[in-house]
Amino acid sequence: MNRKQKKDRRKEVAKIIVKSIGMAALVAGVIIFPGLAHVASWIEKSVNESSPRVRHSYNRMKKRGTIKIVLKDGKFRLLLTKKGQKQFDKYRLEDLKIEKQKVWDNKWRLVMFDIPEAFQASRKSVRDKLITLGFVQVQKSVYLHPYPCREAVEFLRSHYRLRPGELYIFEAKVLEGEKSLRKHFKL
Repeated sequence: MNRKQKKDRRKEVAKIIVKSIGMAALVAGVIIFPGLAHVASWIEKSVNESSPRVRHSYNRMKKRGTIKIVLKDGKFRLLLTKKGQKQFDKYRLEDLKIEKQKVWDNKWRLVMFDIPEAFQASRKSVRDKLITLGFVQVQKSVYLHPYPCREAVEFLRSHYRLRPGELYIFEAKVLEGEKSLRKHFKL
C-alpha cells in the first residue's frame, strides 16, 4: 500500500468514526458507555477495523479536538466537539441524496431561494448542491425535481443557516414543458 493509499485509508477510518458518533448522537442524544474499554470496542465495531488502526485514528482525532470523552456519573460519554460536529455536517452534506421512487407520484418539487446578495457564497453553495442532487434549473433561483426532497431541503436550510423565507419548497401537479422534463428525468 503506497503513502497516498494509507493516508486515504486513515481519512476514511476517521470519517467512519465521526459519522458513527454523529449518527448515534442524533438518535440517542449522547453515547454513554459504562467503561472506557466499551468505547474502544464500540469504535472498532463501528469502523470494522483492527484495534491498532482504530486506536491510532481515535487518538489523532482526540488530539486534534474532533472528539472527546467525558466522565459523568461514573459513565463515559463519547462526544463530537464543535470541530467534530462541523466535520460530521460536512460528511452529511457530501452524502446527501434524493431517493428515486419506484413509482413516480406525478408531483414536481419546486425549490426556490431568495438568499441576499451579501451571502453570495451561500447562494452559490445551495445552487451547486441542488444541481449535484439532480435538480434542473428552471430560472436563476428556481429548481425542479420529481422526487420527494423535503428532508434534503430542510438539511440545506439548516446547514447553510438560512433564515425564514430564504429557501422554499413547493409541490405542483402539472407544469408547462412537462414533456421535456419527463424525458430529462426518464419518467
